[in-house]
Amino acid sequence: MSPSQPSMDSQLKPSLCALPLEILFKILSHACTDDGATGRVLTLTCKSLRELCLSASVDIQSVGVDGVRRMDAFLAVLKSREEGTRRAKALRMEEPEEDEWEDQEEEEEERPPAQDPRVQVTSILNTISSSHLLILSHTFPYVYSQPPDTSSYPLLPLPHSTSSLNPKTPTFPYLCDLTLHGPFERGSFEPAHAYTNYAPRLKRFALSGYAYLPPTFGQLLHAWFPALEELWLEVTHSGYDSEEGVEETVLSMAHRFCGADDQAEARGSSRGVHFPLDLRLMTLVYHPTNSFAKGTGRLLQAYAAYLEAYVRLAERVSVDAEVEVEIHRFPTYKPGMKDSWNHIDPRDARAWLLGAFGRFFVRWDNDVLAARLSSPPTDTAERRAGLGQRKNKRRLIVYISWPGGGAER
Repeated sequence: MSPSQPSMDSQLKPSLCALPLEILFKILSHACTDDGATGRVLTLTCKSLRELCLSASVDIQSVGVDGVRRMDAFLAVLKSREEGTRRAKALRMEEPEEDEWEDQEEEEEERPPAQDPRVQVTSILNTISSSHLLILSHTFPYVYSQPPDTSSYPLLPLPHSTSSLNPKTPTFPYLCDLTLHGPFERGSFEPAHAYTNYAPRLKRFALSGYAYLPPTFGQLLHAWFPALEELWLEVTHSGYDSEEGVEETVLSMAHRFCGADDQAEARGSSRGVHFPLDLRLMTLVYHPTNSFAKGTGRLLQAYAAYLEAYVRLAERVSVDAEVEVEIHRFPTYKPGMKDSWNHIDPRDARAWLLGAFGRFFVRWDNDVLAARLSSPPTDTAERRAGLGQRKNKRRLIVYISWPGGGAER
């Protein structure tokens, strides 16, 4: 390059500075579709782009971090920047289980056992700008070598200790989407008051991997996320006798959401469940259950009874009600089918339930059981089956499975 020719860096700088950040971000996101490899090379070879990334945070708008070691590395990257430039819109943190590492055949290095990442999670959330975060997803692992006196994972990730939180200041003022996967236990919900004013603008909350839900979970949601519109709960039927009452709590929430609970009983019971006022969509996912494990007959009877309760709920909801109930089933995998979810029409839901679960119900006389489950639906149910979905209605969607059925798609 002759001395009279401008360098590539000097040519690039005016064009970068002239572009609005929104346009520049779209251009760079098309170039960086390989898990950040291209972006890292660009920032290492172009000083102007590096300076722009440090000042505007365009390189960390959407971040996914897997494993404690990478969390430590990401934390170091954040701390190397000025406090006002540690901005990300979407953040996913996950410490994979040990068996998940084994599934990644392309990774040749030996993976360490799963580690407790709560220190790293707290440090990252304390360092990053909480006022810019819009989407947060976090998965805690099950750590086999955890000391016996280790406390439960907190349900909601916090950037500070509970004693230093200011209840008047929102923890994540603009967070709109939160996805969490446990294991979460009874201690994960304590102290519940620590999450006051957690995310006042949150619209969607997805929760899975929990072994306990407090009976007042709906009320807690109202306190934590007053603007919540969508709730997603994954429900795993216990493979052992459980006294936690998870499925009872979820079923009670579904009845209250549909306005089909016993109002007199709800008023006289401390187990009454309330919800955020703007909640429009509740999705419940019951994972497939293994029917071949030894000694599971009684548990499958209970599982079938829960699923029957949702079918009864769908029948009970009036066509004029403000809520629509949909029941879908996990399909048997069919090669080549992009989407093989099956919707259960209310008119034949009981016939399907009898065929799938009839042998697991409490041992009634077969004729009585068949008559009870396959009785024709009411006129209201028939009319509801033929109606299109109303946009102004709330929706309860239940995904269920039959014993031995898979959720492969």
